[in-house]
Amino acid sequence: MALTVVTLEKQHRIGTLTLNRPEKLNALSSSLIAEFAEALDEVAADPDIKVLIIRGAGRAFSTGYDLSGGGRGTRSARRYSVVRGAIRARVTPSTRASV
Repeated sequence: MALTVVTLEKQHRIGTLTLNRPEKLNALSSSLIAEFAEALDEVAADPDIKVLIIRGAGRAFSTGYDLSGGGRGTRSARRYSVVRGAIRARVTPSTRASV
């Protein structure tokens, strides 16, 4: 699947994953969640990426879940839960602030 609402850039050992729905303030939709999970899988499979920066395009990181129509109730909530679990399983929190 080609990424359309998420971008993934790799430079040296750093991956930058960008939520790319600035017109919706990067609100989570079913397509964004699916692409986010796909991008996480790609990062997890790339042994060269040691750091992942997650950001939002435009003026907001994310406003939460998009309730304007793209969601499908329980199915979307379940998918969101799966992605949240995938993030927790793959992310090691830093104990130091970085700039």
